[in-house]
Amino acid sequence: MVVNIMMHKIGHALGLGHTSEENHLMYSTEFPEISFNAKEYNVPERFKEFYVGQKLLVTQEKEIQSQIELLGTKISSEQSQYDEYYK
Repeated sequence: MVVNIMMHKIGHALGLGHTSEENHLMYSTEFPEISFNAKEYNVPERFKEFYVGQKLLVTQEKEIQSQIELLGTKISSEQSQYDEYYK
């Protein structure tokens, strides 16, 4: 019984909701939310990524790479001005 409760709670931690199917681990009489498919599970949207947070990390990496390129351009411009001034 305790193991089933723990597994049920872990399901919530992974983003699973309740179902009205009585023999299902995620069964609850309170607020059934999700109909599970024929394989008896439903993977939340966020797990369609390779790992949780992957899309955010890729977006952040692109933003950082863009900032690095802008800084590189700025440094090159200032280096050119410096070289021109001290010739």
